[in-house]
Amino acid sequence: MKKAHWSKAVTRGDGLVGELVTENVLQISKIPKKIEINAPKTIELRGEIFFRLKDFENINKQIEEANGKKFISPRNAAAGTIRNLDIDVVKSRPLDIFFYGLGGYSDDLKIQSYQDFIEFLKQNNFPVNDLIFFSNKSEVSNHVQRILSSRDELEYEIDGAVIKVNDFQKQNKLGFVSKAPRWAVAWKFPASEKFTTVNDILFSVGRTGVVTPFAQIEPVILSGARISNVSLHNMDELKRLDIKVNDTVLVKRAGDVIPQIVKVNFDMRNSDKVIDVNVPLKCPSCETKLI
Repeated sequence: MKKAHWSKAVTRGDGLVGELVTENVLQISKIPKKIEINAPKTIELRGEIFFRLKDFENINKQIEEANGKKFISPRNAAAGTIRNLDIDVVKSRPLDIFFYGLGGYSDDLKIQSYQDFIEFLKQNNFPVNDLIFFSNKSEVSNHVQRILSSRDELEYEIDGAVIKVNDFQKQNKLGFVSKAPRWAVAWKFPASEKFTTVNDILFSVGRTGVVTPFAQIEPVILSGARISNVSLHNMDELKRLDIKVNDTVLVKRAGDVIPQIVKVNFDMRNSDKVIDVNVPLKCPSCETKLI
């Protein structure tokens, strides 16, 4: 931003060069059009653009109704939308944003800490996440565990927590290693996983004619996403898992994106209730004999 007004908005890109997306970013309703209080001559703000889960589900529903290709994840949808060349598409999708980072800025911005920076953003109505202070490692660890335990209750996806040194002088003293700051640590969470029941195992035919097994499961919420179908990829994977209808299975989202069945809980298998998979000998679509 220059002279309190937006100059340009650029994607992260490769860390050095990104795409110019100013017009698209300015469609996000929560972003102030100018800085009203203590505006510096220049300032570089960094933020994370995202979709809330309910908005992501609505977007995919609209795409499905139009026979389009659905987005894999909210992150994928946000990245695709902010780079979309059709401004009407961008306007129709409720992108959201949290500001979190400070790049370059002119000397007239009088702030001494990350707390000062967040307060500056709040004063000027930039959306930010809550800031919590800690005095020791135990407090940090306990709070991260609280975030992890409430992860599925959030309105948006997260894959971890970031812990930063507050004082800018101390940040400068700690410096960087390669491109990463020594004064900030990303505490990444493990992939979300839960046990559920296999209601059925079906087979779908792809556009190239490949027949793929998939499991219909009792729906579970993982990282805020409702999972009801999980691909089993191929017949070899189906055999490797030794999965049957009515089995209890552990499901996770690999990379917090793609759902997959990790394993069958054989201790919970009830031989009187499980049903063997009926592998088709003919194509479910055209009834051609499968090879």
